[in-house]
Amino acid sequence: MSVVKPRVATIEEMAKFHSDSYLEHLHKISQDGDNDDPQSTDFGLGYDCPIVEGIFDYAAAVGGASITAAQCLMDQKCEVAINWAGWHHAK
Repeated sequence: MSVVKPRVATIEEMAKFHSDSYLEHLHKISQDGDNDDPQSTDFGLGYDCPIVEGIFDYAAAVGGASITAAQCLMDQKCEVAINWAGWHHAK
């Protein structure tokens, strides 16, 4: 087993899987807090996907780890790659 240091996903990479409005909202609440913003519920954030300080950076780190894992598989650096931090609602 080896551990590979993941990279952070770019906004362009995140936009391949998420709408601009979702990413903008995630960035906004990451900086300003949620303050019971009704749009958070519309995006599925809340009880099952809690909003925490720095959520945008966390999402970019988790997404980057998944991209790093996929790249390792494509480059045949491993046979199995696991991103333990991946969210259960990730696309």
